[in-house]
Amino acid sequence: MTLPFQPPPYDTPMWDSVGNMTQTWRTWFNLLWNLNLSGTGGGQGAIQIQDDGTNVGAAGQYTTYNLRKNLTATQTAPAVVAFDGQTGGVAPGDGMVMQWEVSNNHGEAPLGLTISNASGTLSTETEADTTILTAQQKLIYQQANTSSSAGPWWSSPGIWRGSVSGSGGFTLQSIWGTRDVLPSDTSLFFGLTNTVSWGSFDASSNTNDVFGMGANAASTNWQFFNGTNGGAPSVTGLGVAKGTNQMFYQTLSCAANASSMHARVVQVTGYGASTVLLDTDFSSSLPRASISLIIFGLNRSATSLSKTWYSFHKLLKPLNPAYS
Repeated sequence: MTLPFQPPPYDTPMWDSVGNMTQTWRTWFNLLWNLNLSGTGGGQGAIQIQDDGTNVGAAGQYTTYNLRKNLTATQTAPAVVAFDGQTGGVAPGDGMVMQWEVSNNHGEAPLGLTISNASGTLSTETEADTTILTAQQKLIYQQANTSSSAGPWWSSPGIWRGSVSGSGGFTLQSIWGTRDVLPSDTSLFFGLTNTVSWGSFDASSNTNDVFGMGANAASTNWQFFNGTNGGAPSVTGLGVAKGTNQMFYQTLSCAANASSMHARVVQVTGYGASTVLLDTDFSSSLPRASISLIIFGLNRSATSLSKTWYSFHKLLKPLNPAYS
């Protein structure tokens, strides 16, 4: 494909004095990644949201999120969506991109990432230009019955920390949430694990490699779980009650062969408000460095049928094929 624009000259600085990507390179990468999101009135657009919740009409030095919405005839999409800031993972200029999203006809639109399997009952819904959540194209997974769980998973995309120098490393960004009435006893998880064969629906009751957000059945609030196979994971409270019709943007990252992993969780509401619930480096109770991790979603209630939805993943991996 011939692009109507060219990359910056090879000697253009990619990083500024404080380690942020320069505006020239940010614009280039986002032009590439968001070609399918460009357009105005009636097309597919992208929204930028700062941490203070305000909409941004042009690219700037912000921590922003690739949030999609259906545009009405009177709305205009910003021209560029900036890459979400992340710590300690694979930077845009250092890696290849793999992506998964829901298409206009509510099917999969994968770029290197496809759903390996799923449990529960799959449904879709017509987008409505009411809130960020209702405007998302999404796949919804509901329990088939109260004795089983629901949710999809993406196996073997080459996500691992790296067991020798220079190996591994990744940045995974995802948009997901809850839908309709969420029973108070719902167990939830979305993130990375080494296996989908969990002995318990509660993440904290398992002894798996685990790194992601969720909630135990008995928990009122959302939680973050990080753990090593063979021991119970550590649990961090996120300070927000689990509930109906919630939307989250989660970024999980790790530098090549790193001794720490980074997690960032943002809750998005309405058509602009966003709240950072977690932005932390974890240096203990981590998934094993040599294990390939699975992107895994789970929801289960013992009293009623719970639902979760999934809209978008972007995975950045190192360019060196020997280590990915």
